[in-house]
Amino acid sequence: MGGMTFFLLLFFFSLCVCCYAQQYWQVAMSSGLFALYEDDFNESSRQVRAAAAALQESLKQDSSTYEPPPTTGPQSRGHHCEVMQQGLAHMRELVTSMLYESNDVESGELRNEVRRRVEDYKQMVTVLEGELFRLRQDSKNADRMDLISGGNDTLDEENQEARAFMLENTQRLRQGTTTLERAERALHGASDLGTSTLNTLRTQTETVRHFHATVHDVDSQVMESRRLVNQMQRTAMKHKLWLIGIIVGLFVCIILGIYVRR
Repeated sequence: MGGMTFFLLLFFFSLCVCCYAQQYWQVAMSSGLFALYEDDFNESSRQVRAAAAALQESLKQDSSTYEPPPTTGPQSRGHHCEVMQQGLAHMRELVTSMLYESNDVESGELRNEVRRRVEDYKQMVTVLEGELFRLRQDSKNADRMDLISGGNDTLDEENQEARAFMLENTQRLRQGTTTLERAERALHGASDLGTSTLNTLRTQTETVRHFHATVHDVDSQVMESRRLVNQMQRTAMKHKLWLIGIIVGLFVCIILGIYVRR
């Protein structure tokens, strides 16, 4: 008897350990993937900030040692802006991935903590996008000033007219680029709204499924209760018929007994 009790306790203990290990493994896998996204996000953030610092340094036109940066290549202002743009696009994708990953976290406290961090990362991306927009405008103005002040005294009238024409076209292109950037920012906002809407729909779908399962269980229980009530009614009717039969039999026996005595 003692050995059987020991094995039962060992079985229940093993079952509890397995359940806890499964839950811990799910949380660990989820948090591990989230940590990979975080590391990638932090690395991209460092690259974006480094490009922003280099771009900010190239805008110091008031310095006595200022030299205009090249218009192309890795040291150009356009290249720094492109690095920031690509880095921010990747960071926003990582934020979306982390947001999806947070939906798979089962623990309520851990899920709230993960979503709070995702909101912080999203806010960081928004701030850096605003910084990129400002630096890009400053870079355009700086390039324009470098082009205007770059050796006007040595140019003849024809070259000056050609330069003025190119500056006008450049200004139009920059205005178009600004419009595209604003449209891109609006698209990112719509993407965030769509992601939030999808998460809300997913939560509502899970709630509806849970409600449907609950209704199905209640319906099954009602059907089972109805079956039991019908069975009890049939049993009661059977007992009632037996009782009536016994009473009728006793009544007949009494009448026969009275008749025989006479």
